[in-house]
Amino acid sequence: MSKKIAVIGLGVSGSAVLLALSRLPKDTLTHYEMACFDETKYIGHGIPFQEDSDLALINSPIDDISFDYHDMSDFEKWLEHKKWKKMSPYVPHSIYGDYMKESLTNLQSQLSIKVIEQKVEAIEYLAEEKQWLLTVPDGQGKQIFDEVHLACGALPPIDPYELEGREGYIADPYPLDQMLTNMKSKERLAVIGTGLAAVDVLKWLISHSNATIHVFSRSNYFPTVRSMHEVAVEFRIMTQERLEKRLLQMDKLFEMDEFQELFHAELKALGLGEWDQFLEDYLVAGFEGIEASIQHAERFYLLQKLASHVSDWFTDLWPLMPAKDRKVYKGKYHKWIVNLRNPMPYDSARFLLDAVKSGRLTIINDVEELVKLSADFVMKGKDGQSISVNGVVNATGYQLNSDNQQKADPILKSLLYQELAQISSEGGLTIDPQSMRVISPKYGILATLFAHGSLVNGSVYQNNSTIKIQKMAEKAIL
Repeated sequence: MSKKIAVIGLGVSGSAVLLALSRLPKDTLTHYEMACFDETKYIGHGIPFQEDSDLALINSPIDDISFDYHDMSDFEKWLEHKKWKKMSPYVPHSIYGDYMKESLTNLQSQLSIKVIEQKVEAIEYLAEEKQWLLTVPDGQGKQIFDEVHLACGALPPIDPYELEGREGYIADPYPLDQMLTNMKSKERLAVIGTGLAAVDVLKWLISHSNATIHVFSRSNYFPTVRSMHEVAVEFRIMTQERLEKRLLQMDKLFEMDEFQELFHAELKALGLGEWDQFLEDYLVAGFEGIEASIQHAERFYLLQKLASHVSDWFTDLWPLMPAKDRKVYKGKYHKWIVNLRNPMPYDSARFLLDAVKSGRLTIINDVEELVKLSADFVMKGKDGQSISVNGVVNATGYQLNSDNQQKADPILKSLLYQELAQISSEGGLTIDPQSMRVISPKYGILATLFAHGSLVNGSVYQNNSTIKIQKMAEKAIL
């Protein structure tokens, strides 16, 4: 009897699931029937790598990203085959999306996959049979599957000032070429956020409008600048051997003291000194922070590598850290690790600094309130001063949490309503990170329901890179 598998979503995460399935023995695959569901416009590349402005660059260089992490040269070879003129180590999101789509087409030819170009409307668990009933519109009806992989990563945008629906407010800026068109005629604009999405938005607005642009976030820290100081980094303390030994003690909590001892020792081994001193001297807010990471490229390169290494360690160790220690970690380290692990391209940094120099771009400190008053939006600061703008773009990102679950995709709301899934205190769905199985408040760990990608970016530490998503999919499949 065949095993029927459904993959809901066919972007980065869905492709990772299929790639992992393709690694199973051929005699196993002959007993699988696979169906994939997604909207036509997202198949192959998902939302992150859809067709969009060339100003939106991937923040990873072309030799550090691939459809298949077992072959990290694959994307470079594809670019060479397409005769792409290498002007920079970075390419637009849409170029990588084309590569992903073509790679998925090649993968489909190896697997027996039925692609249904529709969204799944509803999901129901048949508890006695331990099967899943999916409802699909437009004549597809209801279909039963033995195993379901949730790879539908369209999460609700964060709305920090509850402005969604107000005229002149863009809740979600992507795709830039479509969503930001109405901002071209504005004279004064504000951008909420200073992360990578905000960098994309700022570059687009500076290039396509004559507006004066104000930007702010809670911290006002921009991403550091990716250093191209390419040298091999050897970790002497947080070694692979030490990690493997530690993972043999999965019954032992990974407490804050243990992390700090390892992390601070590695900092010293790399010649970076004390963490608190590095924060004070180099990791500064605003455009000065961008300048600092350019001026001290070698030191930032080492710290960026270490931040990525910490994230890799936490793939397995984050679930072992007690809640009270996670809270301490988030207060002292998390935002810096994220900042360093997700740097912006050098060209993007120079673009922003040139806009600052020309007077087009300014940063606003200590914004306490942003409200819509008549035709304008007003930002109010701690000092009592107000700044008025006639357009606001939200670039704070996306997250599924208890506050915005009503704005989630219908299938996620259906799962939550039926108590087949629950939201983690860290955001996203609660899963068993060792198997990627969804944890239901009603049934416990569901043996045949898996979640991937941004849906679990909370239970799995920083599960937001194509490579890590592929590795986690292999945990679920292999």
